[in-house]
Amino acid sequence: MKPYRVEGGPVQFGPGDILGLTKVQFAIRAGRLEDQAGAPITVEQLQKLGDLIVCRPTQIVEFKAGEVIQLASAPGKPQAARLTPIDHDDGIRRPPPEPEPKKAAAKPKKSAA
Repeated sequence: MKPYRVEGGPVQFGPGDILGLTKVQFAIRAGRLEDQAGAPITVEQLQKLGDLIVCRPTQIVEFKAGEVIQLASAPGKPQAARLTPIDHDDGIRRPPPEPEPKKAAAKPKKSAA
């Protein structure tokens, strides 16, 4: 699963998409989501699941700008324009790390022969 931030307006997903959502995101859309096998996710199952709920929509579900979702595969063209990949799961975009400075090669010492 790869995290993405929704930017530039709402984005929609439908049947066939595999999503990774938080419990809050899932709860808001619970009536339109099911587990990967096609069964509804019960309250008991939801309580046992971890922080990331992997599910798929049974109908169109929409996410607003600023939300972070995870996708099992690369987004399609309609979604890609409004999704930005995130390098960290916490949803905060960070600049790429600074490259390590190159060290000067040590000169071999001359032996007194």
